[in-house]
Amino acid sequence: MGQSSRFYSEINYNLMENEKEILKTFSKLEIDVNFITKLKGGINSNVYKINSESEKYIIKFFPENKKDKRNRFVNETNFIKFLNKNGIEETIPKIIFEDIEKKFVVYNYIDGTKIKLIDNNLISNVLVFFRKLYELKSSKNFEGIQNASEACFSIKEHIEIVMLKLKNFENLDESCSYSKEVSIWVKDILKLRMKKITKYINKISYLKNYKIKAEEKILSTSDVGIHNMIKNDGRFFFYDFEYAGWDDVAKYISDWLLRPNQEMSVNNQKIFTDGIANIINSSEFRLRMDIMLNIYSVKWCLIILNKTLDPSLPKKFKINALNNSIKYFNKYSQKPFFSII
Repeated sequence: MGQSSRFYSEINYNLMENEKEILKTFSKLEIDVNFITKLKGGINSNVYKINSESEKYIIKFFPENKKDKRNRFVNETNFIKFLNKNGIEETIPKIIFEDIEKKFVVYNYIDGTKIKLIDNNLISNVLVFFRKLYELKSSKNFEGIQNASEACFSIKEHIEIVMLKLKNFENLDESCSYSKEVSIWVKDILKLRMKKITKYINKISYLKNYKIKAEEKILSTSDVGIHNMIKNDGRFFFYDFEYAGWDDVAKYISDWLLRPNQEMSVNNQKIFTDGIANIINSSEFRLRMDIMLNIYSVKWCLIILNKTLDPSLPKKFKINALNNSIKYFNKYSQKPFFSII
């Protein structure tokens, strides 16, 4: 994980606002700070590793995001407290301190290594964690648990989410060469693909009118993938729950199978999907998985392309994002699900 470190003595007179807050907070907790290390990772949060004389901690700040009206700080802390209350503690971060007004939380630090490979052992642990979350549906108190970020409970809603993302790329300034290329890519390929998917869905009444069944509604960490897991001594830990909540099991599976920068073999995809079906005691979601994979492959193309909308990024980053979106599309256009449309 990329990071930049400073000795406490060196940064005493040149601190960023978050770092000042860190020193103030740990002083209240009567914990001496030896190192402050800013970690690279989340796009919508600022995360630091804190080294004291004997322990390590994580502090996570949740700055406001104009595009996301959800209170991500409250969402994450409520979700963790809900899991703790229901006996899930060992494989997730522990809250040490939280500041509701300033929207930051201090966690224990989980030592471990980042995961690079999806194998049978990892899938087994993901399914164990999924089962624990699914079994919490029998809990009587879901206070503070909201719908997950971009949660959808019908095929129509899944389509609408992607169509909204497509609108973000309307009216681009085509005087810039890369913007013109982005516009062409979105209009001629991605938008056309969604039209074909929608046309296909409208021909099949089962899909057109589909609303998920009770057993298909799950508690999801939402931002799923190996990027939000860590491994230590054979054990797997899960973190980053700011988007967690109620969601569609087919979306959960789609994100695991389609997320960029992680590969799941065909055999492991089957093991994973069969495991989910066994846990929720239903295979009905399988009837719409091919169409969900088609919808969400377009969605991921657009997520990759989001960097082209950021005015603060250099041109080369935007061109790279466009190329990556095209590569992603070309990769998944070779998959069996793609050919049904």
